[in-house]
Amino acid sequence: LSPVCLGSLRRAAIGAPIALMKSHCAKECQWVIDMCVQLLGGRGVTDHGMGSAIARARGISQFYGILGGTNEVLVDFSIRQAMAKIPAWSRL
Repeated sequence: LSPVCLGSLRRAAIGAPIALMKSHCAKECQWVIDMCVQLLGGRGVTDHGMGSAIARARGISQFYGILGGTNEVLVDFSIRQAMAKIPAWSRL
């Protein structure tokens, strides 16, 4: 196979794991920020004072799941890629 063909095969092979990693990182970021808000209580949702950094991060973290594709679409893509690798004789 030519190097160009091998490069496209490698890109196709890593697309699904990268999509799952992006989805996982976005969910973990949201979880960490939710725990910070729980730890700070009411201060974690105020726009000024001691909780301003957490409130700012909470607002920004909503977009992490959207940038590069929504999490649901990326997980669906990953599952479809995994299903394509399952042999036809072993499918239900």
